[in-house]
Amino acid sequence: MRPFKLHIKQLAGWVLCAAVMVAVRSASGQLLGQNLFPSNNPWNQDIDSAPVATNSASIISAIGGSTKIHPDWGTDSSTNGASPLYGIPYNVVHGNSTPKTGVIIDDYPSESDIVPAPIPTNAVIEGDFENGPNTNGPGYNANQRGDSHLIIWDEDNNVGYEFYGAARPGDTNTLDETPHTDGKWHAAQETVWNYNTNDFRPLGYTSADAAGLPILAGLVRPDEGLPVSQGGRGAINHALRMTLPSSIVSHQYIYPASHIVSATGHLPFGSRLRLKNSSTVNALIATMGPESQIVAHAMQHYGLILADIGSSMYVTGTSAAINPTNGISLVWDMNDILNGLRQIAASNFDVVNLAPAVTNLSQSSGPTGTSLIIGGYNFSGAAGHISVFFGTNSAPAPNVCSS
Repeated sequence: MRPFKLHIKQLAGWVLCAAVMVAVRSASGQLLGQNLFPSNNPWNQDIDSAPVATNSASIISAIGGSTKIHPDWGTDSSTNGASPLYGIPYNVVHGNSTPKTGVIIDDYPSESDIVPAPIPTNAVIEGDFENGPNTNGPGYNANQRGDSHLIIWDEDNNVGYEFYGAARPGDTNTLDETPHTDGKWHAAQETVWNYNTNDFRPLGYTSADAAGLPILAGLVRPDEGLPVSQGGRGAINHALRMTLPSSIVSHQYIYPASHIVSATGHLPFGSRLRLKNSSTVNALIATMGPESQIVAHAMQHYGLILADIGSSMYVTGTSAAINPTNGISLVWDMNDILNGLRQIAASNFDVVNLAPAVTNLSQSSGPTGTSLIIGGYNFSGAAGHISVFFGTNSAPAPNVCSS
């Protein structure tokens, strides 16, 4: 479901090149100075002016207007011993020098990128302990690691390797509770993301995330979310990953998602919730600490993107920022985060409509070859997937102009 086709009324005699007029921010999500996807990727789309969806109020009501944001990340310190990591960690490697390891994909091989990955010797997996590996393996029984996402970012090539249900060679079992005795890496699913390009899953395919989306691109990370005075960027310029219960999620997906799950609600995977830019919400943000303010402003500009089934209004983050040698560089002030973001309720959000819409044309007629400027909104974030039709006649590839 890549919906960025623009159908407009047939204009007699025109076979032309069209330019789509949009306002586009040049900022994008970054990691150690590299962009995670180009600026026109949906994750980097500023949606602060997108219209509210017609069913927004009913969706928010179904979520529960008083349901509060839950920052789904915590602290990361070896001094906490065998306390489990809270959030989804990521690993930084130099792919040009780190040996690549083959991983056996057990559950979704036909929807996986089965390639060797540069897994570091000290790789951290979701659900590990703060002072080292949790060898009870992936799964949902007592003391197991849960989803066990393994996220690896190759700094040399700006490529991400993402695994769901990752099991180390020394773990006791795999995600489906099969005893793990072969001494090899296993996972339920593997997806490789090239962050230098607009990379998407084939339609119908899952990823390490249920919606077929990348995980790293949507994490709330302290290297972006801390103020500049504390070593961060002071701005998060991308959408944030969130979960909702299956009773809210529909059996559908919309761009840039690519996969569905069995669910009974009305909000497709890939949908976006935007924090309101109202006097009430802004007054609330003003009471928060600096880190919470930065995250809240990202919710106003880029929103929350529905990526998986889970607890209601859980926003996914990582507990620590990682440096080029795969060590911890920055951590959150969790008093700031918890006292600030947990004041925000679902009623403070709108569901937005990101379908393209035409507002005006620069001309209504003209000879063959005339250039036409189409005014409108929601054309940024299409990652080049825009087509212009005059009736059944397709125009040459449009140029997207910033206004």
